[in-house]
Amino acid sequence: MECERDWVWHVGMAGWTGSEDAESLASLQRAWILGCNFFDTAWAYGDGHSEELLGKILRANSEKRLYTATKVPPKNRRWPARREYSLDDCYPPEYIEEYVDKSLRNLA
Repeated sequence: MECERDWVWHVGMAGWTGSEDAESLASLQRAWILGCNFFDTAWAYGDGHSEELLGKILRANSEKRLYTATKVPPKNRRWPARREYSLDDCYPPEYIEEYVDKSLRNLA
């Protein structure tokens, strides 16, 4: 069961939405109990904070199969991408590796 995509955005951005970590963790756990097993997040959701919260849920439910997807922000920090931005402006290989490592640490 895929959950509402924007929901995890709000989980990771306490300063923007007013949510608290304890409430967010309880909500994520409840979503899992109700059958949600896929969580979509991104580094940009609280500069990795939503990934950290999801990591706590993954560890707390390590006996179950939960799926997580995350995204790397473009290096030039320009949204949306435009034709004039080169791939190297947005996603050079070493930059992607850096953010994959950050995300894996947050989710572990």
